[in-house]
Amino acid sequence: MKIASTKNELNSALIGMILFDGSMKNDHVLYLRHGGKQLSYVDEKVSYLSKYMKPKSCRTAVDNLGYTYRYAYYNDQKLKYLYHAIYRDGKKRLPSNIINRFTPVTLAFMYMDDGCLALHKGKTPGVYKSREIILNTQSFSKDEVKNLQKVLSRKYGVNFKYTTDKGNPRLWCNTSNTLKFLTIVAPIVKEYKCMRYKLDLKYKKKQISFL
Repeated sequence: MKIASTKNELNSALIGMILFDGSMKNDHVLYLRHGGKQLSYVDEKVSYLSKYMKPKSCRTAVDNLGYTYRYAYYNDQKLKYLYHAIYRDGKKRLPSNIINRFTPVTLAFMYMDDGCLALHKGKTPGVYKSREIILNTQSFSKDEVKNLQKVLSRKYGVNFKYTTDKGNPRLWCNTSNTLKFLTIVAPIVKEYKCMRYKLDLKYKKKQISFL
């Protein structure tokens, strides 16, 4: 597992981890939590951050419904700046100054945490007619998500379409833009074994592989 090598890389990763699947109770406490088939993803995140931050605890638990999950708990003053940059009145925001700091590392954690690779089957058995990526940004505002859409296009040349899910904003892109996006994030994503399925486009004839 690769470890964050610079403070800039660490901050890029933390922006993605906090914005998407992470949660902060205050300006120095961070929880990284995943369940189901992604238990090892928590340990891989912990390893990635290990040069700069150590969790106070990291353990597996079972909730009242019998769902198994694993979480890492951090209590570190290094988190204070990002908390105040991202949270307003206890709620996550996606402000322009944070979006403009996104790097391929941030995009990779955004995709691993809240992205979905959708493969649509064609008429021929075992053949897929399209590959699409959906970014589940429903917890943010319409303006915030549209700003993210613009930055992804301007800075990275990936054109996502703005859509909604039950009235909440999210982003979607077609096959050609899926390939562009995966070209950017694949070098990071493939380091995380339980997330490699998000790189599997299941091409049988085309020589395209990000694994």
